[in-house]
Amino acid sequence: MTASDQPLTHDERLMVLGRIAQSAALMETILRSLVASLIGSPRAVIVVSGQSVSWLIETALAIVKHNDEARAPTLGPPRHVAAFATAIQRCKDANKRRNDALHGAWIDDDQQIVSKYRQPYMMMLLQPAVDLTRLSNDLDEVVMELLDTSMKVTGVLWRPNQTAEDSADQ
Repeated sequence: MTASDQPLTHDERLMVLGRIAQSAALMETILRSLVASLIGSPRAVIVVSGQSVSWLIETALAIVKHNDEARAPTLGPPRHVAAFATAIQRCKDANKRRNDALHGAWIDDDQQIVSKYRQPYMMMLLQPAVDLTRLSNDLDEVVMELLDTSMKVTGVLWRPNQTAEDSADQ
């Protein structure tokens, strides 16, 4: 269904599902790069390679939360670090919604069977179909927020010619 409550045609649904998959893949790629950067080791790409999006999110949140305890270099002003953590947290909800949309079996224009494969007996639930257009737009927003906030945190994603002092001043 679209934001205007008009059902998508079969072709429109497939196109929006493709956009969701593409945006989610970009979110995953960015998260993978961010976690590798937060780890800060040349071997970090080996550690993050093949990890699930859930793992990347939880690891990023743990590193941000415990960064100062680990006596790691500061990530910058607290307001920027908090915004960065919020953006990472938003990825968790977006990823769950993405999984439901892409892995659910569509049975008609407004209902979907969603497998709860991590629950006992492979529970199958019939639920209203997600608003695919809204999910697609939300994923795009989450990706942009993640990029924007990561550029304000010291030493995660650097803009050309950015110094640590520049990040602290933002």
